[in-house]
Amino acid sequence: FFLQAQFFCVVPIHKITSITDRHKFVDIMQYIMIPFAEENIPLKRIFQQNNDPKHTSRVAKEWFRVNGIDVMDRSAQSPGLYPIEKLWTDVKNNNELWTVVQQAWQNIPLKRCQSTTIPL
Repeated sequence: FFLQAQFFCVVPIHKITSITDRHKFVDIMQYIMIPFAEENIPLKRIFQQNNDPKHTSRVAKEWFRVNGIDVMDRSAQSPGLYPIEKLWTDVKNNNELWTVVQQAWQNIPLKRCQSTTIPL
């Protein structure tokens, strides 16, 4: 699953059915996140991620650079700083059917997302 939360809206949930490597991650950013951000997030966007190797790969770093996307540096030792980690608890069981996950995600109130983020 690819989930993203941010302060102004709940970003749609997408089902990723293959293993996500550095190339798949860049595809997700290019074809899912960027179009959504351009349409729905009017302010300056800073991408926040954990330090998963696919997120910090040379391929991903180059893609961010070429596309002019600022990436917020976060410590790998500070998982509590990642809003999505807090929201995962709202999705009770990662093995539930896709429809249940979609329903749970769509029912996360905007205030819940706002409570897990700090506006910049």
